[in-house]
Amino acid sequence: MNDTDKRKAAEIYQVLRGLITTLQILVSDIRYAEYRLKNDQTHEQFWRRVIIRAVCALGEGTLNAMKGMIPKSADFFNVALTEKEKEIVSESRTLGDGTTRPFFLPIHENLKATLQLFARIHGVQIQINFDTGYEGFCATFVLRNRLMHPRNQRELEIKDDSYGASIRGWNWFNFTLIAAFAECAKKLPFTENSQRRFELPSSSA
Repeated sequence: MNDTDKRKAAEIYQVLRGLITTLQILVSDIRYAEYRLKNDQTHEQFWRRVIIRAVCALGEGTLNAMKGMIPKSADFFNVALTEKEKEIVSESRTLGDGTTRPFFLPIHENLKATLQLFARIHGVQIQINFDTGYEGFCATFVLRNRLMHPRNQRELEIKDDSYGASIRGWNWFNFTLIAAFAECAKKLPFTENSQRRFELPSSSA
């Protein structure tokens, strides 16, 4: 690599390290809440609500961090982003008069678009199963919104089926993310030892 490529590689390395650290912190929040739920059944509903919020923070935080890495990886690999992809990454849209406004995709579209774009930028093929786990993960955000804006006390209750779907959803997200990172890491300009530093947490039980 020439000096310019080395500089770009170093920038990608720093962004990726921050992404993984972010992911590990957010997962640790879920792990702690799961531990407390297991050992504090008296406050089961409270800890379920904490876990739901933490799972959504993991999803949104990780997608945002991935979007922060995409432009640098695209620059390094000489991949041009389309206007639509730029909107997805920047979460803003430029209007005809030159002004910009926020542009946010619904979570089910955001998940697909970000994961697929991340793979494209790194030149890898990733088989993503948008199955019941994906549906469960998306449903978790609907549940979180209900918890944040309850119309009555009944909407604060998280029943077993909703909670189970959310846990399956977060397992799906974790598994999918690990698979995506494993493939993309093969294309990154780091040594094998450097890549080993990015260890992702295992899936939830």
